[in-house]
Amino acid sequence: MSGSTLASDARLLERVRAIGVRHGVDYTDDAAVTALLAERRRTLERIQRGPLVWWGALFLTAAVFWPLLASAFPALAGDPLLSYAPTGPLLLIAVACFTVVHVRWKRELTQGALTGYREVAGLAVAHGYEPAHVPAWLEGRTPGVSEKRRAPVPTYPRVDPQEPDATVRTDDSPTVPPVPRRHSAEPRTLLGAARPPVTSRPRITYGTRLLTPQA
Repeated sequence: MSGSTLASDARLLERVRAIGVRHGVDYTDDAAVTALLAERRRTLERIQRGPLVWWGALFLTAAVFWPLLASAFPALAGDPLLSYAPTGPLLLIAVACFTVVHVRWKRELTQGALTGYREVAGLAVAHGYEPAHVPAWLEGRTPGVSEKRRAPVPTYPRVDPQEPDATVRTDDSPTVPPVPRRHSAEPRTLLGAARPPVTSRPRITYGTRLLTPQA
Protein backbone atom coordinates (compact mmCIF):
# COMPACT_ATOMS: atom_id res chain seq x y z
CA MET A 1 0.00 0.00 0.00
CA SER A 2 1.93 2.98 -1.31
CA GLY A 3 1.81 6.58 -0.20
CA SER A 4 0.51 7.68 -3.60
CA THR A 5 -2.52 5.42 -3.10
CA LEU A 6 -3.27 7.00 0.27
CA ALA A 7 -2.82 10.50 -1.17
CA SER A 8 -5.22 9.85 -4.06
CA ASP A 9 -8.26 10.30 -1.80
CA ALA A 10 -8.53 13.56 0.14
CA ARG A 11 -10.72 12.08 2.88
CA LEU A 12 -8.45 9.09 3.40
CA LEU A 13 -5.33 11.26 3.36
CA GLU A 14 -6.71 13.51 6.09
CA ARG A 15 -7.40 10.56 8.43
CA VAL A 16 -4.06 8.92 7.65
CA ARG A 17 -2.23 12.12 8.55
CA ALA A 18 -4.14 12.30 11.83
CA ILE A 19 -3.03 8.74 12.68
CA GLY A 20 0.54 9.65 11.72
CA VAL A 21 0.53 12.63 14.08
CA ARG A 22 -0.75 10.43 16.90
CA HIS A 23 1.99 7.82 16.43
CA GLY A 24 4.76 10.09 15.16
CA VAL A 25 5.05 8.35 11.77
CA ASP A 26 4.42 9.62 8.25
CA TYR A 27 2.52 6.68 6.78
CA THR A 28 2.58 8.27 3.30
CA ASP A 29 6.39 8.02 3.20
CA ASP A 30 7.07 4.66 1.57
CA ALA A 31 10.73 4.52 2.59
CA ALA A 32 9.98 5.33 6.25
CA VAL A 33 7.15 2.78 6.44
CA THR A 34 9.28 0.05 4.86
CA ALA A 35 12.09 0.69 7.35
CA LEU A 36 9.59 0.74 10.24
CA LEU A 37 8.05 -2.61 9.31
CA ALA A 38 11.45 -4.25 8.84
CA GLU A 39 12.73 -2.96 12.21
CA ARG A 40 9.59 -4.00 14.13
CA ARG A 41 9.63 -7.45 12.54
CA ARG A 42 13.23 -7.99 13.66
CA THR A 43 12.27 -6.88 17.17
CA LEU A 44 9.41 -9.38 17.34
CA GLU A 45 11.69 -12.17 16.11
CA ARG A 46 14.31 -11.31 18.74
CA ILE A 47 11.67 -11.53 21.46
CA GLN A 48 10.41 -14.90 20.21
CA ARG A 49 13.94 -16.32 20.00
CA GLY A 50 15.53 -14.61 22.98
CA PRO A 51 17.25 -16.13 26.03
CA LEU A 52 14.01 -16.44 28.00
CA VAL A 53 12.61 -18.80 25.39
CA TRP A 54 15.63 -21.09 25.72
CA TRP A 55 15.53 -20.97 29.52
CA GLY A 56 11.85 -21.79 29.48
CA ALA A 57 12.43 -24.73 27.16
CA LEU A 58 15.28 -25.97 29.38
CA PHE A 59 13.24 -25.87 32.60
CA LEU A 60 10.26 -27.47 30.88
CA THR A 61 12.44 -30.32 29.64
CA ALA A 62 13.90 -30.78 33.12
CA ALA A 63 10.41 -30.87 34.65
CA VAL A 64 9.31 -33.58 32.23
CA PHE A 65 12.36 -35.80 32.52
CA TRP A 66 13.16 -35.37 36.23
CA PRO A 67 10.92 -38.23 37.43
CA LEU A 68 12.41 -40.54 34.80
CA LEU A 69 15.97 -39.64 35.75
CA ALA A 70 15.20 -39.93 39.46
CA SER A 71 13.97 -43.47 39.02
CA ALA A 72 17.36 -44.42 37.60
CA PHE A 73 19.12 -43.56 40.88
CA PRO A 74 18.28 -45.77 43.87
CA ALA A 75 18.90 -42.95 46.33
CA LEU A 76 16.23 -40.81 44.64
CA ALA A 77 13.84 -43.56 43.58
CA GLY A 78 13.24 -44.59 47.19
CA ASP A 79 12.18 -41.09 48.21
CA PRO A 80 8.95 -39.87 46.52
CA LEU A 81 9.62 -36.32 47.63
CA LEU A 82 12.94 -36.18 45.80
CA SER A 83 11.54 -38.06 42.81
CA TYR A 84 8.54 -35.82 42.08
CA ALA A 85 8.74 -32.66 44.17
CA PRO A 86 11.25 -30.77 41.93
CA THR A 87 8.94 -31.18 38.94
CA GLY A 88 6.51 -28.53 40.22
CA PRO A 89 9.04 -25.68 40.67
CA LEU A 90 10.74 -26.46 37.38
CA LEU A 91 7.42 -26.36 35.57
CA LEU A 92 6.46 -23.05 37.22
CA ILE A 93 9.75 -21.45 36.16
CA ALA A 94 9.24 -22.64 32.58
CA VAL A 95 5.69 -21.24 32.48
CA ALA A 96 6.92 -17.93 33.92
CA CYS A 97 9.58 -17.60 31.21
CA PHE A 98 7.10 -18.29 28.42
CA THR A 99 4.57 -15.86 29.94
CA VAL A 100 7.09 -13.02 30.05
CA VAL A 101 8.02 -13.67 26.41
CA HIS A 102 4.40 -13.66 25.33
CA VAL A 103 3.63 -10.43 27.20
CA ARG A 104 6.60 -8.64 25.64
CA TRP A 105 5.72 -9.93 22.18
CA LYS A 106 2.07 -8.92 22.52
CA ARG A 107 2.96 -5.46 23.81
CA GLU A 108 5.35 -4.85 20.91
CA LEU A 109 2.74 -6.05 18.41
CA THR A 110 -0.29 -4.16 19.71
CA GLN A 111 1.23 -0.83 20.72
CA GLY A 112 3.01 1.97 18.93
CA ALA A 113 3.51 2.46 15.22
CA LEU A 114 2.33 -1.02 14.18
CA THR A 115 -1.09 -0.24 15.61
CA GLY A 116 -1.22 2.92 13.51
CA TYR A 117 -0.21 1.01 10.40
CA ARG A 118 -3.04 -1.49 10.91
CA GLU A 119 -5.46 1.41 11.36
CA VAL A 120 -4.25 2.91 8.08
CA ALA A 121 -4.73 -0.45 6.35
CA GLY A 122 -8.26 -0.73 7.72
CA LEU A 123 -9.14 2.78 6.56
CA ALA A 124 -7.74 2.05 3.11
CA VAL A 125 -9.99 -1.01 2.83
CA ALA A 126 -12.99 1.06 3.93
CA HIS A 127 -12.26 3.57 1.14
CA GLY A 128 -12.00 0.83 -1.47
CA TYR A 129 -8.21 0.35 -1.57
CA GLU A 130 -7.47 -3.28 -0.77
CA PRO A 131 -3.85 -3.91 0.33
CA ALA A 132 -2.00 -6.37 -1.88
CA HIS A 133 -0.81 -8.45 1.09
CA VAL A 134 -1.09 -8.38 4.88
CA PRO A 135 1.83 -10.36 6.37
CA ALA A 136 0.99 -12.95 9.00
CA TRP A 137 3.39 -11.51 11.59
CA LEU A 138 1.68 -8.11 11.43
CA GLU A 139 -1.58 -9.65 12.68
CA GLY A 140 0.08 -12.07 15.10
CA ARG A 141 -0.69 -15.18 13.06
CA THR A 142 1.57 -18.23 12.95
CA PRO A 143 1.17 -19.98 9.56
CA GLY A 144 0.96 -23.74 9.93
CA VAL A 145 0.37 -23.49 13.68
CA SER A 146 -2.46 -21.06 14.34
CA GLU A 147 -4.41 -18.72 12.07
CA LYS A 148 -5.80 -16.78 15.02
CA ARG A 149 -5.32 -13.04 14.57
CA ARG A 150 -4.03 -11.66 17.84
CA ALA A 151 -3.77 -8.14 16.37
CA PRO A 152 -6.17 -8.05 13.40
CA VAL A 153 -6.53 -5.15 10.99
CA PRO A 154 -9.52 -3.14 12.28
CA THR A 155 -12.72 -3.01 10.25
CA TYR A 156 -14.38 0.33 9.48
CA PRO A 157 -17.70 1.14 7.74
CA ARG A 158 -17.49 1.41 3.98
CA VAL A 159 -17.09 4.92 2.57
CA ASP A 160 -18.82 6.03 -0.62
CA PRO A 161 -16.52 6.57 -3.61
CA GLN A 162 -15.04 10.03 -3.89
CA GLU A 163 -16.55 12.44 -6.39
CA PRO A 164 -14.30 13.29 -9.35
CA ASP A 165 -14.26 16.99 -8.39
CA ALA A 166 -12.83 16.11 -4.98
CA THR A 167 -9.77 14.40 -6.36
CA VAL A 168 -6.56 15.72 -4.91
CA ARG A 169 -4.36 17.52 -7.45
CA THR A 170 -0.80 16.32 -6.93
CA ASP A 171 0.78 18.24 -9.85
CA ASP A 172 2.35 21.48 -8.63
CA SER A 173 2.75 22.99 -12.10
CA PRO A 174 0.82 26.23 -12.69
CA THR A 175 -2.51 25.96 -14.41
CA VAL A 176 -2.43 27.49 -17.93
CA PRO A 177 -5.68 29.22 -18.95
CA PRO A 178 -7.18 28.15 -22.27
CA VAL A 179 -6.13 30.21 -25.28
CA PRO A 180 -9.12 32.07 -26.79
CA ARG A 181 -10.02 31.05 -30.32
CA ARG A 182 -9.08 33.64 -32.87
CA HIS A 183 -11.53 34.66 -35.55
CA SER A 184 -10.40 34.50 -39.13
CA ALA A 185 -9.55 37.82 -40.74
CA GLU A 186 -10.90 36.61 -44.06
CA PRO A 187 -13.75 38.83 -45.27
CA ARG A 188 -17.19 37.23 -45.26
CA THR A 189 -20.52 37.99 -46.90
CA LEU A 190 -23.75 38.67 -45.10
CA LEU A 191 -24.62 34.96 -45.23
CA GLY A 192 -21.40 34.02 -43.48
CA ALA A 193 -19.64 32.44 -46.43
CA ALA A 194 -16.15 33.54 -47.33
CA ARG A 195 -16.04 36.11 -50.12
CA PRO A 196 -14.12 34.84 -53.13
CA PRO A 197 -10.96 36.76 -53.93
CA VAL A 198 -11.26 39.55 -56.49
CA THR A 199 -9.18 38.98 -59.59
CA SER A 200 -8.33 41.60 -62.14
CA ARG A 201 -10.00 41.28 -65.52
CA PRO A 202 -7.84 40.93 -68.60
CA ARG A 203 -7.51 44.01 -70.78
CA ILE A 204 -7.21 43.78 -74.53
CA THR A 205 -5.92 46.62 -76.67
CA TYR A 206 -6.67 47.11 -80.39
CA GLY A 207 -4.66 49.88 -81.82
CA THR A 208 -5.15 52.88 -79.66
CA ARG A 209 -8.39 51.81 -78.02
CA LEU A 210 -8.43 49.92 -74.72
CA LEU A 211 -11.24 47.35 -74.58
CA THR A 212 -12.33 45.92 -71.25
CA PRO A 213 -14.59 42.88 -71.40
CA GLN A 214 -17.88 43.36 -69.61
CA ALA A 215 -18.88 40.92 -66.92
